[in-house]
This record gives sequence, structure tokens and C-alpha cells, in this order.
Amino acid sequence: MGAIRDVLRVADCRRIEAGWFASLAGELAGSIALLVYAYNEGGAPLVALYGVARTLPAMVVTPAIVGATDRFAPDSVLRVTVGARAVLLGMAAGGAVIGAPVVVVIGAGVTGSWLAGAYRPIQASVLPWLARTPGELTAANVVAAMAENAGTLLGPVIAGAALGLLGVPAAIAGAAAMVMLGL
Repeated sequence: MGAIRDVLRVADCRRIEAGWFASLAGELAGSIALLVYAYNEGGAPLVALYGVARTLPAMVVTPAIVGATDRFAPDSVLRVTVGARAVLLGMAAGGAVIGAPVVVVIGAGVTGSWLAGAYRPIQASVLPWLARTPGELTAANVVAAMAENAGTLLGPVIAGAALGLLGVPAAIAGAAAMVMLGL
């Protein structure tokens, strides 16, 4: 536990770990809210289309984004992708509020999801440069796993609560806010 405490004292390590948590929790919350939106608007076929549309292109986009860290600073790439994801989820929420066509709402959410897969590989490539000792690097990886587990739990819980209490547009907006915290 001392090593974990030590690594969290390193501002850049703390920031990237907290960003991972917020980014993942927001992504999962947004995905759940958009799945509910898709089901409400088009039933199971639109849910299936949403799932395919958010996953298949990401298999091409993620390596391209991660590869961009060869030309651009990894922290800048993370900020741009996380910021773009938050804006796209915000656009999806706004579209849901004003009754925009389904393709606009789902399209914005899907496009944001394409960018989500780049966070963890970039984080993993940066952590060895941020940690000052091998022990801190090990602790940073433990913290990343803890953040992932917490985000995987809390993102859907928050989405469920927001959906039940506030409705779909607010749940999507809340997810966008969570992703924005990942900056």
C-alpha cells in the first residue's frame, strides 16, 4: 500500500490514473445510456447496429490514434481524444434533448466510442516515463487495474441511476461530464 500511496503522490501519475477511471466510467455510462436510447428509438435491431457501429471501426481507429503518439506528445493525444469524446457525447445528449434524428444521436455517440480504446495503450506506454522507480511502476499498474475495476463498476451504476431518475438525455450528458473529468 505504501508504493501505491507513493505513486499517487506523483502528480502526473495521479492525473493519468484518475483520467483512466473517469474516461472508462464515462464511456461505459454513455454506452449504457445510448443502448437504452437505441432500444427506445428502434428496438433490438438498432441496439445491434449500435453495437457493431461502435466496435468495428474502433479496431482501425485505435491503432491509428496510438500510432500518432510517435509524432505527437502522448499527453496531447490523450487530451485531444478524451476532449473529443466528451464533446461527441455532449452532442449526442443535446441531440436526444431536442429530438434530433436518431442517426445524429447514435452517430455522435458511436464516433466518440471509436476514440475510447486508445486511452489504456497510451497510458501503459507513458507510465514507465512517469514512475520514478520500478516499484512505482508496479504500483502504477496496480492503480490502473483498480481504476479500471472501479470504473467498470461505477460507470454502469451511475448510468442506471441517471436513467432511472433523470432520463436518457441526462444520463448521456452525465456520461459526457464523466469523460470530461478524464482530461
